[in-house]
Amino acid sequence: MHRLQNRENVSLFADVTRQEIINQSLQVQALIQELQSCAGPQETLDAISLEVRTRIAALRKHIQELEGLADELDVEKDRLQLLEESKSHRQMLTSSQTAFRNATVACQHVIDKTNQEQLFSSDKEPMSARKRLNKDKQSMANASANVTDHLLSISRHLAETNQRSADTLENLGGIFTILTIYRQK
Repeated sequence: MHRLQNRENVSLFADVTRQEIINQSLQVQALIQELQSCAGPQETLDAISLEVRTRIAALRKHIQELEGLADELDVEKDRLQLLEESKSHRQMLTSSQTAFRNATVACQHVIDKTNQEQLFSSDKEPMSARKRLNKDKQSMANASANVTDHLLSISRHLAETNQRSADTLENLGGIFTILTIYRQK
């Protein structure tokens, strides 16, 4: 009976982990698409890149959890199936990382080109050093405010995701308790 419960626990946790992998993977893909259409400024690129790195780290962690669950299985067929699924997710992660790098390089190229054009066009329109300094200070203040707002948004989103995961685990615990009571009867 203990092995049966362990197998059911692993199966339940594997399902939750699969859902998290799919969720994180979809979010990474959406962010990569956003990055591919990004034309700047640098602060936007940095903020999106930070969020992608965070999501990729979470995705990597969930894949490792799935591999760990495979090690807990006693049935070789189930264990191999879960390991094969983990391998597939790892390949998808590698593909996403490559797409992320390519999108980042392309966006950085667009930003650099735009900055270069602005630099050369400013030679045609002389601007006093004071005006340029004020413009730079204002753009830095705006960039700082935008990054702060974006980080707060990310923080709220992560808190919501954590709450949903906690609710799911709580529901799974309740289901496990009900199954245990049902089996005892």
